[in-house]
Amino acid sequence: MLLVLCLPDDIVLTIFKHLSPDECSEIITNIEDIHIAQPFVDKLYQRLLSGKLLITNDQPNHRYIADYQLTLEKFQNKFLDTSVEALMFRLTRPNYMEFNFTRQHCDYMNFIYNLKQFHELLKDPNCQEYFRKVLQVNMYLDANLVLIENPDNLTAIVIKLVLELSDHPELACKVKHLTIKAGDIGNMCVPQWSLLLPKFTSLVSLNMLQNLLKSNYGQYLDVWGRQEKFPNGLKLLNLNYNMLTYVSKQFLSCLPHTLEELLMNQNDIELVENCDLGLLLPNLRRWELNYTKLSVINPQMIISCKTGFTLELMSTYLPQPDINELQRIAHEKSLHIIV
Repeated sequence: MLLVLCLPDDIVLTIFKHLSPDECSEIITNIEDIHIAQPFVDKLYQRLLSGKLLITNDQPNHRYIADYQLTLEKFQNKFLDTSVEALMFRLTRPNYMEFNFTRQHCDYMNFIYNLKQFHELLKDPNCQEYFRKVLQVNMYLDANLVLIENPDNLTAIVIKLVLELSDHPELACKVKHLTIKAGDIGNMCVPQWSLLLPKFTSLVSLNMLQNLLKSNYGQYLDVWGRQEKFPNGLKLLNLNYNMLTYVSKQFLSCLPHTLEELLMNQNDIELVENCDLGLLLPNLRRWELNYTKLSVINPQMIISCKTGFTLELMSTYLPQPDINELQRIAHEKSLHIIV
């Protein structure tokens, strides 16, 4: 087995990439106390640590696959530990790092504690050099605020998380996929926190499903159409399972031209304001408005959409003549209507 180490480093690491994380860990456990095998152990650690690094809360609601997984506390301890593994951790750059926080129904205070730990971690001077090395960051947070009587405390902490992450000098520009799920953030300071989203300049997909987002917020009418809220380069926007009641032309015009998928299923949307959809969103490939209250949409608005564009309208209140006209236009323009 040690003859493998005679090969160039990049070839050794390529060979090790065919091993699963569990297989790597098992081999390390079996040989890490053998002095002659230390170079082999180092390469195995390199294989694990250069893949997907997953940072989770203490009691996650789901299990996820990663090359190397740590809780927040264990992640911080890596910068204080003097073991070979910790040293390799600090020296090796991961392919990408994902923060994944999912709350169990029975876990409320501990989840809040973990989110506060994350706030501290973002400011921890011991972690900043490691953050500088990371090329890509993903954030997935499911607060699971279902049937909680007073979620305001947790909602405020979730918004603070978005604020501090968007202001982080090393991480904000590296976040590619951001999910904030079931955090009820649509009930608090929407005009303010929504202005933070453009700071994630590398963002490709944004999921804000199940957050009680509304079209109007207090005295702010069409709060999502008042100005550009999303970064240029965004390709997927998921607004499923919210409380949006209409789609304005201004909202669509404020979306980035790079957008390819717009998901608005399970909202209270009743109307879509007339516009030239293909002109406003030239790269849009799919728009989903399934299971909404939609009853008003001008079929002519899809005429200039790019070939292959798909509009999903399952279980809406659209009149049959409008559906027929949408299908006629789709047939002529090589588009797709799903009802």
